Amino acid sequence: MKRNLIEISLEDVKEVVNAADPEDLLKMDCPKDEYDPESRMIHELINAHHPQSPIETANIVAFVWFFYFGDMTKPIQFHPSAFEIGRNLFAKFQTTTISALGAGDAQGEGRK
Repeated sequence: MKRNLIEISLEDVKEVVNAADPEDLLKMDCPKDEYDPESRMIHELINAHHPQSPIETANIVAFVWFFYFGDMTKPIQFHPSAFEIGRNLFAKFQTTTISALGAGDAQGEGRK
């Protein structure tokens, strides 16, 4: 089985999130680093979990947005811009395809 390892720079995440301005904070002249905490968390989760589609990426965005702005007494809800941000982030991914098995695993010499 093959899996793509996804990498994206923090700068790319910030660029996409700021362009979407999901809470309209930048339109209200908030500082340009207003979404930095959310962008850092999105960046860390993408690079840790390697989403394989725009939908998986949108799920990460929705989780982060809910974590920062949602009502924790209710189920996670998608922010309307989660799909847009997910698509735009996915388009910027740098991918490396790897085998889920190491070279030794393919020959029966797997990790111990």
